[in-house]
Amino acid sequence: MSISLELESGYYRTVHGYLFCQRRPGTGRALVLLHGLGANSNTWKKIIKFLPGDADIYMPDLLGHGRSDAPDIDYGINVELESVSDFIVSSKIKSPIVFGNSYGAWIAGLYAAAGKNCGGIVLEDSAGLEPFSEHLRDTAKESAYRAWLLDESLKMSPERSHVMSSIINNMDKGTLTSSILSGIKCGALIIWGGADTVVPSSLGNWLSGEIAGSKLIIIDGADHVPHISKPDIVGSAVSEFMGLMH
Repeated sequence: MSISLELESGYYRTVHGYLFCQRRPGTGRALVLLHGLGANSNTWKKIIKFLPGDADIYMPDLLGHGRSDAPDIDYGINVELESVSDFIVSSKIKSPIVFGNSYGAWIAGLYAAAGKNCGGIVLEDSAGLEPFSEHLRDTAKESAYRAWLLDESLKMSPERSHVMSSIINNMDKGTLTSSILSGIKCGALIIWGGADTVVPSSLGNWLSGEIAGSKLIIIDGADHVPHISKPDIVGSAVSEFMGLMH
């Protein structure tokens, strides 16, 4: 099968501003890809050719990222969740598979737990997990971690310092707790890089245990962004998962 890699792009109004989105149109299942902190929709370009050829793929820049609006507001996780939810509604996407990496996975998890229009989720090296937040508090590493995270995110988005600092200042709010995760009723695939040095793969096991019926895949040698370091393996796993969702 010949797979088109040509992308369309446009802007979509949300309650907090316009989101820029790249799209590879398809006649099959909709797949919404949510990138991590400081990144943008271009992070997904390497994996596109490994995803189903008929998938209708949407790759928005999260609010405050890439070419999306960056209003001067408080960037709690619920602001990003509301923006993504509005984007899916305004795009008229029906029952999408929502695939998030890191910060994007945090948003995807909350989206699914809220009982939104969701046909399944893929959580890749998820941020926002309650045990990780507890670990930072218990070991007094939180200040150092926040400083490192801000530095790393500003390397990718140096012009968005107000966004990145606000997100990091709110990172202990709206975490994915056991009670929230128990509300996820759609199918869930969890992917983790075995060599992730940002969020340890042991938390993938915890997350899988909290979402009933979920499947966990740990990829040897993959880092915090497996869809870039191991796109063929991630693409194959996501394609199989999409084939099981109805």
